[in-house]
Amino acid sequence: MICIDNEKRTMTIHTNTSTYQMMVGRNGTLLHCYYGARVEDDLRYLAQSRSLGFAGVQADIRPKRNFSTDLLPQEYSTFGLGDYRESCLDCEYANGSRGADLRYVSCAVRPGLTVPEGMPGVYADENAGETLEILLRDNTTGLEVVLEYGVLAAFDAIIRSARIRNACADKVVLHRALSCCVDFQVPEKRDAIIFYGMHAKERMMQRTPLNHGKFRIDSTRGASGHQYNPFWIVCDPSADETHGNCYGLSFVYSGNFMAQAEVDQLIQTRLVMGIHPQGFRWTLEPGDEFQTPQVILS
Repeated sequence: MICIDNEKRTMTIHTNTSTYQMMVGRNGTLLHCYYGARVEDDLRYLAQSRSLGFAGVQADIRPKRNFSTDLLPQEYSTFGLGDYRESCLDCEYANGSRGADLRYVSCAVRPGLTVPEGMPGVYADENAGETLEILLRDNTTGLEVVLEYGVLAAFDAIIRSARIRNACADKVVLHRALSCCVDFQVPEKRDAIIFYGMHAKERMMQRTPLNHGKFRIDSTRGASGHQYNPFWIVCDPSADETHGNCYGLSFVYSGNFMAQAEVDQLIQTRLVMGIHPQGFRWTLEPGDEFQTPQVILS
């Protein structure tokens, strides 16, 4: 179930046992509020603005000190706009400048799920799922990003992807185009569970505490395989088979991939997943679109 509150400027996704909520910040930045066990509350208070020395701010924000993209939970982070954590989108314009200042434009809900053309995807009957589409735009360049959230409530699954559209006057080169970002603003310790392997020894489980800095699994072999599987779990340190919070992310794509967790100075955790940026370069002529593969969240 998808709920849009135009007055509060929130978008909430409910599955049978989970809730995912976003909000539009005062400058049009799309902020992440919550992902976890199902609740019916207004969770905007969780996207806390705060003041901290050396935190980047945007020029049009007033007051500046307590609204930093480097501290706030982002729904789709971009390079070059003051958020120094790992970004989802890095693009270069014809004049050599970089950065996409994405601001909220509109959202819509439609029945069914979108399967990316020419790529694997999650299929379902039209009555089994629905999709939330959120349009973001850089008002200076015209670059647009449509964030897609497919919802299969009965399976507690949210399917994320992004469509990047060149509405600029000249070409745009994508150097990075990841599929999803999940920010946990509450400062808590977490573990990552990954599945590595080798020939005749596939899917071996490893559990690693997430500490300050970045923890990554990836593949640049041209295909995912038994060395690192494009799936992982981020969970409470105390979580086991029968209790605790666990977040699974599965990349529905068989090529190069990257899954990364980053714990910042405030012990906030950012998860990103998508096509590996190493060796990635995609040119969008005016009017072209690039569709990222899907990530299943559960």
